[in-house]
Amino acid sequence: MTNPAAAISSPRMGDPDSKINVYFRRNEVVMNERTQRIVRVVIMVLTGLLMVSSGVMKLMPNAAMIDSYARWDVSIEFMYFIGIAELLGGIGIFIPKLRKFAISGLMIIMWGAVFSHIKADEFQALTSPIMVIVMLVLIWVLSSKTKSAPSEDLNV
Repeated sequence: MTNPAAAISSPRMGDPDSKINVYFRRNEVVMNERTQRIVRVVIMVLTGLLMVSSGVMKLMPNAAMIDSYARWDVSIEFMYFIGIAELLGGIGIFIPKLRKFAISGLMIIMWGAVFSHIKADEFQALTSPIMVIVMLVLIWVLSSKTKSAPSEDLNV
């Protein structure tokens, strides 16, 4: 009878110089630091660009967006505030010293979006804010696990 743990801890899979960057160990995914940094940067870029573009759209609204905010009983001024916050949060994700603050602010905005959609019975629209919340949590967790210098943060 072979020991399953012996197969998991083979030298090839546990070797940091191995070409295999991701492997599984007892119901958990194990990534080396380089792979964590790549995943974090990809998620950061996607989330940052999404939030910047969403903020810009709220700062230059069309009639449908204004109608949506009116349907949610939210003023146009608050829509502009949310747009500025999303724009600054999207930029803040890329600045290591501001990242946790940006993620915290964006989480508040996204949870507000979730509750606004629920209140307006727009359950089909819940996918986007929930996906952004998941991406923000991933950035937070991967930023906490990886101990890289701020100057190396976007170097892959």
